[in-house]
Amino acid sequence: MLEQVFREAVAACEGGALMHAAAGAPDALPATPLYLLGAGKAAVAMARGLLERVGPQVAGGQLTTKRGHGAALPGLEVIEAAHPVPDESSLAAGREALARAGALSIHDTLVVLLSGGASALWCVPAPGLSLADKRAATMALLRAGVDIGRLNAVRKHLSALKGGRLAEAAGAGTISVFLLSDVLGDAVDVVGSGPCVPDHSTLAEALAVARSVPGLPDAVLRFLEQGADETPKRMRDGVTVRVLGNHDTLRAAATRAALGRGLRALAVPPDADDVAACATRWAGLAPAPPGALYVGGGEPTVRAPLGRLGRGGRAQHLALLVARALRGRGGVFLAAGSDGTDGSTEAAGAIVDGATWAEAERRGLDPEAALESFDSHRVHAALGTLVSTGPTGTNLLDLHLYAA
Repeated sequence: MLEQVFREAVAACEGGALMHAAAGAPDALPATPLYLLGAGKAAVAMARGLLERVGPQVAGGQLTTKRGHGAALPGLEVIEAAHPVPDESSLAAGREALARAGALSIHDTLVVLLSGGASALWCVPAPGLSLADKRAATMALLRAGVDIGRLNAVRKHLSALKGGRLAEAAGAGTISVFLLSDVLGDAVDVVGSGPCVPDHSTLAEALAVARSVPGLPDAVLRFLEQGADETPKRMRDGVTVRVLGNHDTLRAAATRAALGRGLRALAVPPDADDVAACATRWAGLAPAPPGALYVGGGEPTVRAPLGRLGRGGRAQHLALLVARALRGRGGVFLAAGSDGTDGSTEAAGAIVDGATWAEAERRGLDPEAALESFDSHRVHAALGTLVSTGPTGTNLLDLHLYAA
């Protein structure tokens, strides 16, 4: 039942449907040719929705999405690149996006579609830095469990595209930005590292984060200390930003899906704390009354020491932690990413209950060792507790569901 609620909620938040509805609103877009750039895990879905609504207006463009999330669309170039650590395709895609934006004139309209993953998928290092520097910095920040706001503060100050710099480079007189927010609070300068909006973080803040992270390349620290320029702090004329959906959209869709099954939904506040603290909170909830389930979610952080990073993302790790806390008790818990991928795996997350931990031990899977080595995927795959959807066309953070 929890997995069906999750799947219905995610389907209701598909980026193409949200984009189609938004593009049909009065004055959403000018009645002129549109040049399209998009980046993120939902870029192709969002572009498809736009084409369905205003296809004849779209004069061309480029989309960059995570490998395995792409599809051919008429008149648009689709590039697949690496996530969460950028690669050569990310570099080529970012450079092309800058070039396409710069080639437009003041009479043109640029439409930018952003969703989670864009920060890695468009990667153009600032002058003086290399792709290797950016890759090493990203890996160090991710290993340290730096939250998305602080992570993107660093990435923006290492970039020639992020932090408002794409808008600065664009020749278009009008820039219409549509985004799916994978950030609690919907800070638009954090979603995709804000390539078209002013940056609210500062160089000093980025440097403070960088100095706190073990293993950050010396070249990156030196660049921030000596060579980095401050990011744009003023909205460029002609830029508008619309949020198509956010984490609240996903939670509301889950509530509707539960109600459609005759279940009462009990809201749990979104979570962005350490994953272990998140697991403790879920396991400490009173059992949901008959006919009810808890609905929560967010983006818990995982801090994996160097050399101890196995397979599995925050959702699978959280599910295994909750399974340990629930052993011998009632209750079923689901944690899964709305984008359909969790960490380095092809699964969205996992679903566990009070018998999961004992079953893992009975099979000799050593779930405690899996937690210590951040290798939860191995246990879930063996037990059949994975939730797998494939790419979903959206990215509105993780959904957490719990029922007695």
